[in-house]
Amino acid sequence: MDSAALVMSSMEEEPTAGAAKLMFTVGNHLVEDMAWVFRLKLESDAIIEESEYVAAIARLKAAGYRAHDGDVHWQKFAKMRGKYASGLNQIAQWLAAPPAPWVGDRSYLPHRQRVRRTAAAPKPAS
Repeated sequence: MDSAALVMSSMEEEPTAGAAKLMFTVGNHLVEDMAWVFRLKLESDAIIEESEYVAAIARLKAAGYRAHDGDVHWQKFAKMRGKYASGLNQIAQWLAAPPAPWVGDRSYLPHRQRVRRTAAAPKPAS
């Protein structure tokens, strides 16, 4: 979803813009459906900072992509990401998925303590 939002907001001339739009539309629909089913409260916060966006654009440019940065493109990206970010974050927390870059609150999720299994006692021979 983030890749699609980056292409659509900052790389309009990219040949994959059509595929990005399809991915964004279908992915956003999935997040909305899951939010409805699980009764999640969606918010319009992009959850990431502008500096993280600028760093991603710099990496794309270094890799040879014609990516555009600036306030107009950041605002467009933040608005698009705000449509799905809080829903994905809540789903990740609900599933106890380890945080990934740009997804989740990035706080440590402790491993649950499991009871150690012990070997079953041998059955007496009859």
